[in-house]
Amino acid sequence: MWNNVVPDGGVPRGEGRTWHSRNGAGFNLLGFERGRRSICRFAEKGSAILLPWLYYAILESSKLQGTFGKKALGIIVVDQNYERVTFLRASGRFWSRIISMLTIYVGYIMAAFTQRKQALHDIIAKTYVVDKKVLELSKGNPELYLNGVHMQGQQA
Repeated sequence: MWNNVVPDGGVPRGEGRTWHSRNGAGFNLLGFERGRRSICRFAEKGSAILLPWLYYAILESSKLQGTFGKKALGIIVVDQNYERVTFLRASGRFWSRIISMLTIYVGYIMAAFTQRKQALHDIIAKTYVVDKKVLELSKGNPELYLNGVHMQGQQA
């Protein structure tokens, strides 16, 4: 009876606890806690990474060719041939944003100074973010787009 009293109001010894939790073996070799709570924690942390990746990669490689914000601004993501990017290329673009962020956002700022207005992650993934209307106007003559018409507005 004395052994079953727990001062902090927890579960008494031997009742409702497994051998692992009674003997301090609640952690595996990698240091992650076992059980339902750990699965929930992993799902929370995993979804914080996986959901944004899937959002960007799926939408940028879909017929929309960009996220909902890009769609609202009238811009799209294209590859070097000014066509829709593949899921793999859109994934590479997403993950290479980490490099743009690690450079204290210089990777984003450099878009203002590159010839084709590409951020670092666009250069790595070999993609462009372009104005959809200007691209459609210059479809018949890609040289117009390559020569910088996309930076000057809709003069094609």
